[in-house]
Amino acid sequence: MKGTIYPPYSGQTISRLLTDGTIDTSFHGASAVGGHSGLGTIVIQPADQKILVDYGIGNFVRLFPDGSKDSSFSDLQSFDGKVLAAHVHDDGKIILGGFFTTVQGQNYNRIVRLMPGGQIDTTFNPGSGISGNFVNCIIVQEDGKYIVGGKFTAINGQTCKAITRLNSDGSLDSTFVAGSGFSNSAEIRAIILQPDGKIIVGGQFYNFNGIQRSMLLRLDKDGTLDNSFQIGTGIHGNNGLYTLAFTHDWKIVAGGLFSNYNGTIRNNIVKIHANNNSCNTPPSAIVAGSLVNSICPGDSLTLYRSGGVAGSGGQFKWYSGNCGGLLLGVGDSIKVAPNVTTTYFLRAESSCGNSPCAFKIINVKSISGIINGTSNYCPGDTNLLICTGNWDNYIWSTGSTTALTQITSPGTYTVTVSSQLPTCISIDTIVVNLSPAALVQISGDTVICGSTAVVLNAGNFPAYQWSTGLTTQTLTTLIPGSYIVTVYDQFGCAAKDSVYLSSGNYPSVNITSLGPPSFCQGDSVLLSTSSGFANLNWYRNSNLILSANTQTYVAKTAGSYSCVVTNSSGCSGQSNTIKVRVPCIPIGPSHEKNSEIQIPAEFEHSVWGYPNPTSGNILLETSCEESFNAPRFFHLDGKEIFPEILKISNNNYAISNLRKEHSS
Repeated sequence: MKGTIYPPYSGQTISRLLTDGTIDTSFHGASAVGGHSGLGTIVIQPADQKILVDYGIGNFVRLFPDGSKDSSFSDLQSFDGKVLAAHVHDDGKIILGGFFTTVQGQNYNRIVRLMPGGQIDTTFNPGSGISGNFVNCIIVQEDGKYIVGGKFTAINGQTCKAITRLNSDGSLDSTFVAGSGFSNSAEIRAIILQPDGKIIVGGQFYNFNGIQRSMLLRLDKDGTLDNSFQIGTGIHGNNGLYTLAFTHDWKIVAGGLFSNYNGTIRNNIVKIHANNNSCNTPPSAIVAGSLVNSICPGDSLTLYRSGGVAGSGGQFKWYSGNCGGLLLGVGDSIKVAPNVTTTYFLRAESSCGNSPCAFKIINVKSISGIINGTSNYCPGDTNLLICTGNWDNYIWSTGSTTALTQITSPGTYTVTVSSQLPTCISIDTIVVNLSPAALVQISGDTVICGSTAVVLNAGNFPAYQWSTGLTTQTLTTLIPGSYIVTVYDQFGCAAKDSVYLSSGNYPSVNITSLGPPSFCQGDSVLLSTSSGFANLNWYRNSNLILSANTQTYVAKTAGSYSCVVTNSSGCSGQSNTIKVRVPCIPIGPSHEKNSEIQIPAEFEHSVWGYPNPTSGNILLETSCEESFNAPRFFHLDGKEIFPEILKISNNNYAISNLRKEHSS
């Protein structure tokens, strides 16, 4: 069984001794800290037994329990002076005091708090810090406040000589009223707390608040002198007191360089009563009955007290959450069955106060959500399924026996995992689906005609990536060339499409009339345009003439004629317009005007409207060109309805305003 760690022994910087006093050769601390000398402080972290060591100015490190250096601890400590005092909190934070004035290049006068990884904890702010020589000791109360002792005269500009108390955020605790306290030359070297909160203080001093006290005294919780603690003439000789400790029965052991206690010869060590002979001593440890610190969910184990004494009428109490938190039980042992990793606390409690706490962390192996992977994968991809947690054995339904397996098809996949200490077995399943392939097709013109930009549209998807760098649904461009878009569907699956844009010019087209564009009813005129177009369509009054797609067209009725052509590049152009007129005059056998032919009046000017039927607009036309001059409209019952007709344009009228009784 290994014993205590000591600074230099047998020429080494740091050594660990076995219980028989010989050097533990399995401890490698000397090689980790090198050949330095003059250690400032050594503290063992309770949670993981790692060791914090100051072994010279600017050298503050953390070692593993075997003495090797913990490289995860920040290498930026860079203290400009020795660290003389340290305490590790339950949450892993570290409060430090000493000679230093800067830490990691920042001003921290003689006190600082670090995060568990070694970085400065900026939530601890002592202002301008401690003025004076150094800090020798820091004691942490149960309420998180710090009692600080050393050789100093002020903190953050406020006078406090050799001893003070800080709040957990580093500010001065105004409830600690030590009065004028010690003299400027006083040095506090050791502080211990009684279970009732009273403070035993030792060092090199001769009075407190004007009252004679030599090297040793006791303060009440508020920092005032406890006059019930009588030590007579106190400690005398040489350099005074250096260390204090409680025995198991709460007597005080004082050590240092002295020769006398209250007139009695005592060379360098003395044990005295603290008026708490029947009070509590804390447990030295909590022992797990299974000898392991991990269990499986649903399992249980028994925790036992190791060491400690409960004072008269006292008892040992077990807690979770924090010491004094949720009470779990009373006695020397407790059976627990945590479902998540839990820290358990134990202390002795009696009327004289509570002892410090022992604690133990019980890790619970997580057996839920073991498989880490996506339940959907894209066509052509592979899917990697990974087991979370550190397991000893893996068996996949794919046959893989490692922490991961690669799949290329949809289906249901299962893994069985197990551990040895503790022996936990769990099964997890995941259903993997093949996401449907995304379908993408770029729409839009493929020819850039003249200076008209082309708009390409990739369709509706959650995300886009064009070859130009755009991430929008559409791309507008005047530059010919190839364009590629990658789209991503709701499952993150990708699909691509591409298009090539060519350039072209608008065609120039002109139509001519091969004959007079004005002729008698029954005649016609031939309209013509140039050849060589990929496509051609004739229009009358801006309306497409069906099946009129040749180079020429025979116009027989009045109207405005034009054509639209498309060249081989795919660009379209519109021609000029030719107006064809067919006057309404009687004609003879040779289409000449014939006044001898008499046409009945009711047929001379035939008129028709289209579309027919309609309830919206109606266009009036005749068999020949005719100009309507204020036409009149009548219902079948003979009633004129013109006031309800709205003229839109020439020969175009809106009849939508007709009353219902007239709309037939």
